[in-house]
Amino acid sequence: MATEVYVRRRDTTSLINRAVARLIRAGGRRTEADAPHLLEGITVLVYDPDSGSIDAQLPPTGSGLRWDEFIDALVTSYEARFED
Repeated sequence: MATEVYVRRRDTTSLINRAVARLIRAGGRRTEADAPHLLEGITVLVYDPDSGSIDAQLPPTGSGLRWDEFIDALVTSYEARFED
């Protein structure tokens, strides 16, 4: 006999927005010479666990935390450090 378990999910958008705001303030390291406490490679990926779809609005475009922005920054940092 199977037992169904229902998980109540709550909207965490406000918590995600607060985390994004903090991460934006902590970001900004562009070179190895910049302050070591700054973040240089981080992304926030928000998705719907039921559908598996990625939220197109969070984090906001231009925040530097979106997946595509993260990849672009990672490539730029890698090229600056390791290409001759």
